Amino acid sequence: MIIGQYNYNLDPKKRLTIPPKFRSVLSKGAILTRGIDGCLFLAGLYDRIEIWNEENWQKYGATTGTQVENIAEGLKELGI
Repeated sequence: MIIGQYNYNLDPKKRLTIPPKFRSVLSKGAILTRGIDGCLFLAGLYDRIEIWNEENWQKYGATTGTQVENIAEGLKELGI
């Protein structure tokens, strides 16, 4: 399972190096391409990986972050 946010750069040949700790998860293969803005975000969701550009990812994170906080607070109130 991959959890968290990680920032990596393309190498001089325009390749994204997959860190060793993620290679086993992606061992069956993956293809990624760079967007026009030169930045992309990978979001792992259960059985798939979504690719987002930076602006849309930031917008999504701003709206869902509040929702997650509200859910966590509700669970805390229930003792969960």
